[in-house]
Amino acid sequence: RHNLLLININKTFKTNKSVYEATRKSWKLNKKNFSKIDYVLAEHRGIVRAIFKPEKWLETEDGKRMYFEGYEVTDENITNLYLNKEYTGKKKGQQNPICYIWKKDNPEQK
Repeated sequence: RHNLLLININKTFKTNKSVYEATRKSWKLNKKNFSKIDYVLAEHRGIVRAIFKPEKWLETEDGKRMYFEGYEVTDENITNLYLNKEYTGKKKGQQNPICYIWKKDNPEQK
């Protein structure tokens, strides 16, 4: 239903860091894709732990990575779709923490 950016935060999430901070930066993203993203899903140990609505995308100082500023989504229509759901779409052995999930009518979908 939405264009999603799923980010695995297994390595970036620590108890002294919020899920938002662990999710929002800094990632190697395709710049042509991030403007199409409706929501960013924070996935930890196979479960979507939080949903964020990016309002602004920025580059790190070195220009090699991207991060977003936004807010956590609490709308039940959205949280019921994604929050606390298991994500099993990764390929076995996939090491990239980034996964784009395009809605069906997106021509970028592979």
